[in-house]
Amino acid sequence: MKNTSFKEICSKYIHWVFSDEYQESYKWDFISQFGTTFSQLECCETFKDKYIKLLSFTENFYPRDILFGKKFFKDIFIKYPQQHIDLFQNLFNESLPLNKRINTFLMRLEELRIKECYQYSLHYQVPIFFLFIKYPNKYPLATTNNFIKNFFQYMRINDAKGLRGVDLYLYFYSYIHNRLLPILKQEVNQQCTVMDAQDFCWFIGTQAENLGNISNKELKISYQPRNILKTPSDLQEDAIYTAKTNIVFLSPEKKEFLKSKIKEQPTRNQILQHMIRRNPLVGKLALDNACFNCEVDKSHPTFIAKTSKLPYMEAHHLIPLTYAMTFYERYHINLDRPENIVSLCPNCHRAIHFGTDEIRNKILNMLLKKRKNSFKILGIDITLSELSKLY
Repeated sequence: MKNTSFKEICSKYIHWVFSDEYQESYKWDFISQFGTTFSQLECCETFKDKYIKLLSFTENFYPRDILFGKKFFKDIFIKYPQQHIDLFQNLFNESLPLNKRINTFLMRLEELRIKECYQYSLHYQVPIFFLFIKYPNKYPLATTNNFIKNFFQYMRINDAKGLRGVDLYLYFYSYIHNRLLPILKQEVNQQCTVMDAQDFCWFIGTQAENLGNISNKELKISYQPRNILKTPSDLQEDAIYTAKTNIVFLSPEKKEFLKSKIKEQPTRNQILQHMIRRNPLVGKLALDNACFNCEVDKSHPTFIAKTSKLPYMEAHHLIPLTYAMTFYERYHINLDRPENIVSLCPNCHRAIHFGTDEIRNKILNMLLKKRKNSFKILGIDITLSELSKLY
């Protein structure tokens, strides 16, 4: 098969757009019909009618997992309307990292799926579908893993090999915004949008056999993603931090040094730029300040850690480090400091991350009361309601 330059492919793409094979109307009609559905989340009854209609219409659209989940989504909306609405409000919270929003959506859905004994598992395409409906010119639609993989394989994007699920979509999202869209604006039309870039991906997926081999040398398409890819989840990072906190040794000299040298400005991980660097020694100092007791209840049982020979406790940032930069801009302090780190037994730590809202808020309320004076000295003014929204 002969080599094809990217300019030639763009030319064929333009011809395809104006051919009878191209059907754009179904897509724009769909979005215009349901694009305002999620603007009415505050009112359950108003939202309900449009939402049910949206689910019933998906037979003509993507992704297939939405089709499997139609009855499930309707049933849980009727049983848990407020939880359902909270689910979408968190998904559409643009101040949170995209991977965290998608994973939280899937985790909470999975809890409801198990509770309701629903047969099918719901995949990452589901929250992406809803993001696409609300923000069609920001979040490209991914119908299946194979759709993205086949596109990258044709474009010779080797960096995407080995990625799957949410990580693969994050790569796809970043590639479209940071690499493909600028090229299309240059080679096709300055007015190209994310939707046009997605159309181009569909064009490649359906016409690849007739396009020839892309000239990788001319295109220089190799792409290193920015910030959001091949990164551990927040919980994975939390587990790494917990392990390091229990391994490090805190000598009296280090303790005094840390007390006087806590960095005032948060620093980012040099490789994972979206994550704030955590100092395990600062976490260890917080555990030491609590005498290696659970700050929810000192009587909570634990065990002796093999590495430190001390009661095993886990350091938890009460105000999550995800918001470190926001709090630094507002209060000019670093959240990675002993005043913001609480000592928790494993059970209480897991309850904060995986417990019901009622259980989590009960624990957060107890901890916030204990940190009230420390936060006041730092100038941090935060209520339980405000803190709960950060989780």
